[in-house]
Amino acid sequence: SDKAPDSEFSPAKDSTKKADLLFSSSVSPASAKAEDDKTSSKTLSESAAEYTESHSNKRKYDEVEVVTGEEEESNVLQANVKLYIFDTDKKNWVERGRGTLRLNDDPTSTVGHLRSRLVMRTVGSLRVVLNTKLFPNMICEKANEKNVRISAMEENDLKVFLISGSPKDADKIYTALE
Repeated sequence: SDKAPDSEFSPAKDSTKKADLLFSSSVSPASAKAEDDKTSSKTLSESAAEYTESHSNKRKYDEVEVVTGEEEESNVLQANVKLYIFDTDKKNWVERGRGTLRLNDDPTSTVGHLRSRLVMRTVGSLRVVLNTKLFPNMICEKANEKNVRISAMEENDLKVFLISGSPKDADKIYTALE
């Protein structure tokens, strides 16, 4: 404890020697220059594409064929509409969804006796909001230039629906259902 600190063994000098030794093998001036040459030959977008490709954790899914049950039927009419159902308790119209209304004929239909159905699926999720067969005493009225009111079977009950679309589509739907 009486000895003066050795100039060769000072803590400051010792830590810089250790630091030089620690990093000297990993980065040498020659290897740093080679790295600069490699990265300068790539553009930023190339480097970004390489990075995202190597770090992507996305799952790759196979394309699934959508089976709707309408493949065998022939499509007579198709229109983009909004569908409302009449709520008998509240006495008002409740929106069922927007999507594609299709009038399909069954392939087993004969010339004198058509077997048709109305199917409507929402945009995006393709959820079925209307699927009813057409029957002889089905009510079909033109409520106004944009709306057609129909009666249809749903869950073994007769319900009233309002189909709302463009005046051109409403005319097509009304004439097709009549």
